[in-house]
Amino acid sequence: MLMNILNLWQTLAVLFAAYLIGALPFGVIAAKICGVDIFQIGSGSTGATNVIRACGKAWGLAVLSLDLAKGAAATCLGLLCFPANPWLVVSCGALALVGHSASVFIKFRGGKSAASGMGVLLILGGWKLFLFIAVFVLIVRQLTGYQSTASLLGALLTAILFFVLPSPPPAPYPPAYQLLSLTAAVFVWLKHLPNIKRLLNGTETRITGGNNG
Repeated sequence: MLMNILNLWQTLAVLFAAYLIGALPFGVIAAKICGVDIFQIGSGSTGATNVIRACGKAWGLAVLSLDLAKGAAATCLGLLCFPANPWLVVSCGALALVGHSASVFIKFRGGKSAASGMGVLLILGGWKLFLFIAVFVLIVRQLTGYQSTASLLGALLTAILFFVLPSPPPAPYPPAYQLLSLTAAVFVWLKHLPNIKRLLNGTETRITGGNNG
């Protein structure tokens, strides 16, 4: 009984740590260093696209890398602590996305979780799938001029591939991974609802504009 209680508390501690990793507000920190309030810039998102508007490409790329890294780190934490339980592993990845979008450090505000989701993808899907999705997102972004479109289609394609591709070694991805990919895609689309509305009515701005991101 005591061991079960200890195991429960250890599990909860790891899951909370995964959330806190995802909640690290790198976009806000970068903007403060630059002397601006990220919530008053563009879309008000703390993601890399909005940081580029506020601080320039170098800062935006730094935030992109750090947001990706925290998604990967939280998922690695899950793999390290729960190597035999894929459901708890994906829970760590999912909580990192929640943390990024609703960070306890910034009054439960945040970004749209696309970059952090790519970090989770890197660990769960492997580098080949990660690279394929990353290239796809870059191509869509270049062709359309919209980061929101690239993020939306990238999330959708990721979910599809987790269901149709074999994982290494040749076998379907675990159901837990498939469910996370689908849930993450829905989460990203919900976070992008304002962007979707602007895309449909033709008012969404392109990468260098003020609302996309």
